Amino acid sequence: MKNRLIAMTLILAAMLMPIGVPSVQGGKYSSYDTTWTMSCGPNGVSGTLTLSTRKGPLKSETASCSSSGTTYYSTGVVNTLSAPTNWTWSSSACYTSVGTPASSILGKVGLTLHYNCNELTGPLLSSGEIGAGVPVGVK
Repeated sequence: MKNRLIAMTLILAAMLMPIGVPSVQGGKYSSYDTTWTMSCGPNGVSGTLTLSTRKGPLKSETASCSSSGTTYYSTGVVNTLSAPTNWTWSSSACYTSVGTPASSILGKVGLTLHYNCNELTGPLLSSGEIGAGVPVGVK
């Protein structure tokens, strides 16, 4: 009788435990939305934002910021089938201060970084911040 009572108690306790699979532990989402943000000034700048994982790129989109002489802020959402872990932003119109093509800006999702974009002849074209937020699962 005592063993039966213990077994029934364990079964009842198991039934009362919440059952769920959090998304970070393998829960299923159909896709992920990742918001990017960018500020620019004194001039606008345009480039390509690529979201990726360790396995490779997921999706690329134009990430640009337009300005009319003051600092502006732009934002957008990129939808991917997998959750990105990294982002890269590059622009063919950006150069280092000596006129050579500027390298890409690399960051982790959730991180915002500063950038400088110079004209081909050297003067500063635009500077600001760019980053991609933590992806949000979409069911």
